[in-house]
Amino acid sequence: MTALDPQTGPTDEDLARRAQAGEAVALGLLLARHQAPMRAVALSVLGYGPDAEDAVQDVALTALRRISDVRDPVAVGAWLRAVVRNACCMRLRAIRESPGLAGLQSPCLRRDDVGHPERFVEQHAMRDWIWAAVEELPEQQRLVLLLRHFSGVTSYQDLHARRGEQT
Repeated sequence: MTALDPQTGPTDEDLARRAQAGEAVALGLLLARHQAPMRAVALSVLGYGPDAEDAVQDVALTALRRISDVRDPVAVGAWLRAVVRNACCMRLRAIRESPGLAGLQSPCLRRDDVGHPERFVEQHAMRDWIWAAVEELPEQQRLVLLLRHFSGVTSYQDLHARRGEQT
């Protein structure tokens, strides 16, 4: 069994008290023990992707700075999950409040998305997946795809003309 096993190693309460006393190793053990539940909270709010991972990492820094705020060391796991949830909500709020590109409506500002963060996260995950796939295309194919999608050109002759090629 490892030191992270709550049945054989130090309890959350012990680790929290040691971390509050400034012991960095205790905080590291505490964060490692609660990594999976913290990640689960982040994924449930933000969905799969780098934002969820970033939120968990941000919480590690927050815990380092604010572990002394924990009033009940027995409930440090619940405190960590609440901090993750708050960090995720702040990320969603920042996304909603950020203006879109000039002339483009930001997806989070659409009236039908208000109150549906899951839909917003799904749309952004799909967008990221599509852009990643487009970036993997050879340059010529990527150019044709982007011209067709963003310029509205549907004829192959027009696409070739815009690329400066003969058909």
